[in-house]
Amino acid sequence: MNVKNFSNNSTNEDDTLNFDGKTIVITGSTRGIGFSYAQYFAALGANIVINGTNEKNVESAIDILSSSDGKVCGIAMPVEQGENIISYALSEFPKIDVLINNAGIVQDAKFSNMSQENWDSVYKNHLEASFRLAKAIWPHFIENQSGRILFTASSAGLFGNFGQANYSAAKAGIIGLAKTLAIEGKKHQIKVNTILPGAYTDMNSHLMDKELIEGMGADKVSPVAAWLCHENCADTGSVIEAAAGLIAKVRTEYTTQNLHGNFSIENVRDIWQSLSEFEHNVTHPDSIIDVMKAIKKNILQNSKLT
Repeated sequence: MNVKNFSNNSTNEDDTLNFDGKTIVITGSTRGIGFSYAQYFAALGANIVINGTNEKNVESAIDILSSSDGKVCGIAMPVEQGENIISYALSEFPKIDVLINNAGIVQDAKFSNMSQENWDSVYKNHLEASFRLAKAIWPHFIENQSGRILFTASSAGLFGNFGQANYSAAKAGIIGLAKTLAIEGKKHQIKVNTILPGAYTDMNSHLMDKELIEGMGADKVSPVAAWLCHENCADTGSVIEAAAGLIAKVRTEYTTQNLHGNFSIENVRDIWQSLSEFEHNVTHPDSIIDVMKAIKKNILQNSKLT
């Protein structure tokens, strides 16, 4: 693992990045990671649209950020009403540059005890809301031939997590949604990425070990989110883990063993151990096209052997 220490934000003033004149919509931004984002982007000169479900919390967040150089406004509305949030933002600003889908909830339960309500509430708050917000802003981004969306997923969406079947499934769905929008957005210069943030918040306070709390501040995630949203960042379709200064880019890894002819269950058994070692015949496909190329190659090899 590469470790780098930085004593200053930047060693060269000409190299500093800002969001002057940019407008950013951040859902779930009255507290926790979302509010940390709002503070960070506001300090970099951005206009901020605050969102939360509680009117007083929205007003409080606006008051705290009001001293920033950019304009700050907000709307108290559930993210499931994403169309109305985007409509409000466009009524306040002629152009939206960035949408950060950050809001989230948990309704943890073992799968055997999980109710339909547990499932539906998490699905709607995460995946359904992410779809609605992105769908609402998409025509605006196409019209401007620019725009960025930062979706929020979780390591649980990659690996699963005990008691979080609903949360894990929703977060995995968000990753798939973001990757598809990254593909469809390329011709319109729309960039779409996903962050997997790790920070101590009210939402996960019951899950986090006490010794991790001090180093798991939301302020350690905000610079990563800011870079993914900055016009200088060329990434699209990336999945980035960010927690306590650990920043990791996630990719897909395949190991492959090619079987030819009329193979049997025993043939599959015999190659299974080597298939599971991830030491040989490893590839890193970036798209379905790459996977189909590998399948086609195997078919052509098959045809030559028969």
